[in-house]
Amino acid sequence: MFNDDMILETKEPGTVRQDGFARHFVTLVLAVVGGTLADAVFIRLAMIENPELAVRLSYGIRSGVFAAILMAQPITAIMQKRKPMQVLAYFLGGFLLGISLQFFLLTPNLGPRSMILAYFIISVIVMLVWGVGRGTERISAWFGLPQPVDAGRAIFGFFRKFRKRKGPDPLDPSDLDDLDDY
Repeated sequence: MFNDDMILETKEPGTVRQDGFARHFVTLVLAVVGGTLADAVFIRLAMIENPELAVRLSYGIRSGVFAAILMAQPITAIMQKRKPMQVLAYFLGGFLLGISLQFFLLTPNLGPRSMILAYFIISVIVMLVWGVGRGTERISAWFGLPQPVDAGRAIFGFFRKFRKRKGPDPLDPSDLDDLDDY
């Protein structure tokens, strides 16, 4: 049923991968280790004189890195050869989710030692986000609508169109002629 080559095999059309639980479990372990290491590095490098703020920030960073790794799904990203910018976007979104949840909600209400509760809540939120995304993809495919990723790319492309326009060159001396009037 499960062999060693199965993890690195490519998914053939019409086949179901059997290693989904293993990938998610490894990602969860990586998230816990990554959050703990980020907290340890922050404590060693931070020069914050306010001890309460330092504790709140360290636990916020721990939760942020935990959520970031869960959202980025590094094992799945490597196996599916996702684009680095997509993985980075998920990582940053997860980091903001985790640090804001810990720093603004859990620590003020439950104290800085609410890490297990934070990990549980973050895991549930990440599962809901991924579940809603997968459900939306399937419903869109069932109705023949464009995929949410395609809609997101179209929106980003629309805004990118404005960014690519060239404005006046700041080093062009002919643009500075109107400054003589002042």
